[in-house]
Amino acid sequence: MGFLKKEKRTAVSVQTQGGSPPVLPVTAGERALYRALREQVPIIDAAIYKLVRLIGGFEVYCPEKHTENALRGFLKTVPVNGCNMGIDNFLSVYFEQLLTYGNAVGEIVLANGEIRALYNASLEDLEIRLISPLETGVFVVRDGRAEPCRYPELILTSALNPMPGSAMGSSILKGLPFVSEVLLKIYRTVGINWERMGNVRFAVTCKNEGYMNAGDRAGQLAKEWSRAMHGPGVSDFVAVGDVQIKAIGADGQQMDSEVPVRQMLEQIVEIAQSVGAYVLSDEVYLPLENTENFWSMADLYDRAVVTNSISKTYSVPGARIGWTVSNRELADKFRVYRDYTMICCGEFNDALATYILQNREAVLERNREIVFRNMAIAQEWIDSEPRVTWQAPKGVSVAYIQWDIPMDDEEFCVKLLKEEGVLLVPGNRFELPGGARLGYCAPEPVLREGLARLGRALRQFD
Repeated sequence: MGFLKKEKRTAVSVQTQGGSPPVLPVTAGERALYRALREQVPIIDAAIYKLVRLIGGFEVYCPEKHTENALRGFLKTVPVNGCNMGIDNFLSVYFEQLLTYGNAVGEIVLANGEIRALYNASLEDLEIRLISPLETGVFVVRDGRAEPCRYPELILTSALNPMPGSAMGSSILKGLPFVSEVLLKIYRTVGINWERMGNVRFAVTCKNEGYMNAGDRAGQLAKEWSRAMHGPGVSDFVAVGDVQIKAIGADGQQMDSEVPVRQMLEQIVEIAQSVGAYVLSDEVYLPLENTENFWSMADLYDRAVVTNSISKTYSVPGARIGWTVSNRELADKFRVYRDYTMICCGEFNDALATYILQNREAVLERNREIVFRNMAIAQEWIDSEPRVTWQAPKGVSVAYIQWDIPMDDEEFCVKLLKEEGVLLVPGNRFELPGGARLGYCAPEPVLREGLARLGRALRQFD
């Protein structure tokens, strides 16, 4: 396969062309920001990887089978970036760069007139300029000076949604400042609410250990408490013995700053109504706290189909009993399909599910006790584990933990299972690399032992 240089002719705009073409360097600050966002926010990184995968691949076809086989072999084995092979690896990095920064640059590497490799160029060392309104040039930055590429015909450059008259593309992360502004408003609201609470009341419980009379101990606690609460700055509270302190209320109660879930659902309903669409809502993970703020889509939209079961919230997965909630028309159709596929789930399972739902409050109270107790145990472990963080779950039995380890999620989870007997679901199975799903509702001794073994496995990276 040879490569021949051809005379290059560039079209020229004659009507809308402005003055001298601007120099548009890739902004280093923006690149650093976007790179930091991907490193610090796993869901952003996962979303970009998923978009790259959704682009898919391609196939090549030639009239001559021999040529087609040769071309496919070349595309599969061409060296990429010195350590990879295949056009798919080149395109994956190229699209990832394009989505993250808005621009991407690649280079064809020649040797003896033949293509020897493909290279994804770093935007750190390049400037992208408008040579003319219809031509973009790539310049190499050396010693603070920009020099034209010697062989521009070997350079591939792309810009994602550039502004008119610009060579700079737009990163898909460009809209994040708007999202950040919304989050900051939420945080400010929470701060204002806390400021408005005032006169917080506490319950203090002391267990007498026999070495100090109650009067002396109460006086010491009162003194230390006063010093900590009224001092000029942050102060440690020193207590003697086994002392528990719990906030029990305030004169000015905190205003509700929860995410307006109902309002969000109503917006979804409005969109669905505008096109006559059905809405499928899986509500199997009904939370065990703040249930009064839970809104079912079935209560808001006639064309909603809600699914649920006794497996998750009610913690009876073995029965394999679930249900749908919908309007009568859809329910009749579902009933026909059910009769043709399974008829029923078995008399014992039906009876068990009926018993669970008839006693749902007792079952949920028992589950709350388990979930909240074990969540506290998991939180205590995470607080002591330097390589692990999490966003504490809201009344459900599973959570996503993030870890700082130099190993692929799945590789680590497989090793953890083989060596320690601890089963986690790697985060890449949920498009969330850099962590795993943790189920923490095992019996307390099992949970503590499992967390200890997980911590032991993480120590290998210290």
